[in-house]
Amino acid sequence: MSCNQTSNILSSRTMDEKRINVYYTTRTVGTALAHPSRGKTQLFRRNCLEEDLEEILQNPRVHTDKRYIKRPMDFGVQDHFCYWNDVVKVKNSGSDDKDDEFIDEEEDHRSRLIEYEKEEEKLIGKKMLSLRALKAIGEERAHETKIMTDKINARALEFEQKNREEAEAEEEATRRKREAEFRPRCTCSVC
Repeated sequence: MSCNQTSNILSSRTMDEKRINVYYTTRTVGTALAHPSRGKTQLFRRNCLEEDLEEILQNPRVHTDKRYIKRPMDFGVQDHFCYWNDVVKVKNSGSDDKDDEFIDEEEDHRSRLIEYEKEEEKLIGKKMLSLRALKAIGEERAHETKIMTDKINARALEFEQKNREEAEAEEEATRRKREAEFRPRCTCSVC
């Protein structure tokens, strides 16, 4: 059994996964269990006495003379929309009073928050894995970029060297040609 003083609730789970919540400030007892024909349901009994609580703790499916509310877990009937756009079916049973009461949505919203926090933790874990993968990909690309940059720089140096050598060879050829043009020609018949 656990106690949440923030929401003023005592909560207990049986061995066969039936949940019993006691809202001790409003004297409301809620049970969540798998109904043999209706599936997962929640029943809320308002203004319970100690005898009622004792009876419910012994048998969570017991029907007291107190008014209670059922809510199927499949949200199949559209009677009421709560903040999360989930549909809650409301039934009035065990009473001739025609006023419908909606279930205390606080527990439902608190349960959802816990589920959302668990989902958030899973998503954060997945996000961290993706970030690590992206970091590894980024590092691999940076390494490949460096290799390519080094190759491009090496080819550029080779190209500059080749152009320099060709320019030097051209200059040498031009210089020899000029020297040959400016050499005095001998008029003798031997040369």
